Amino acid sequence: MERKYKLSKIKYELPMCLVVMSYNNVENDRYKFCLNSIFRQDYSNYQVIYIDDTSEDKTGEYAQKYIDEKAPYPEKFKVIVNPYRQGGMANEKLGREECPEDSIFINGPDGDDAFSGTQVLQLYNAFFQKNDVWVIWSHFSCVSNTMRYYRDRRYPKKMMEEHTIRDNKYFASQLRAFYNKLLLKVETKDMKD
Repeated sequence: MERKYKLSKIKYELPMCLVVMSYNNVENDRYKFCLNSIFRQDYSNYQVIYIDDTSEDKTGEYAQKYIDEKAPYPEKFKVIVNPYRQGGMANEKLGREECPEDSIFINGPDGDDAFSGTQVLQLYNAFFQKNDVWVIWSHFSCVSNTMRYYRDRRYPKKMMEEHTIRDNKYFASQLRAFYNKLLLKVETKDMKD
């Protein structure tokens, strides 16, 4: 059963742009699993950039057909099929460039993942408005027939004090949501270690 949050006093819906990065997600209809979770969002001011990174199973073509047939607002979706495999960072950069500068960029869900519930975009909207934030690092959970894993941990105080977050590659995930204009100002060369 989905948990429903009381989201009162939210003035308006901020524009959001979701970038879905996908690769070989036709098996078991994983692309449908992802897209259905977006279709069900109780939020209207969004658009989706769906990037297929040259899937061998033609995920991008299947996704486009499914969007055309099932999406409540197909005009909100743009499917891009890369001419050659580019990888995560290049696809994220492509997605950011396709999103309006004044939007909130949301990295995900990935092509084989899904939002949990119908209020995910409402929750992002509430956090960005109520807390005057520019960046959100959010958690995820992985659920399958064989495992249940939650990435829902606080940073240890010692790690924060010693500024060693980046030294632990298994602790942090990438930024999940931020004002797009923030990262559009960062050059690609500055994003490399």
